[in-house]
Amino acid sequence: MPTHEVRTVSISIDRDWRDVYAYASVPQNFANWASGLGSGVERSGEEWSAQGPEGPVRIRFSPPNDFGVLDHA
Repeated sequence: MPTHEVRTVSISIDRDWRDVYAYASVPQNFANWASGLGSGVERSGEEWSAQGPEGPVRIRFSPPNDFGVLDHA
């Protein structure tokens, strides 16, 4: 199984974390804060689809939570 490089990126935003989470957790806003990963995010059943740099991609987002955790696969 091939391995892939992992990189963690973090920045500070001068807003209450709940405000940031409320915006960033909406899948349709994904392309605004992760612009290099895809555009045109649309719901496709239980997953989402978008147009990535190398073609169509399927995206799964972490479920809403009280911890402010945002993740996608």
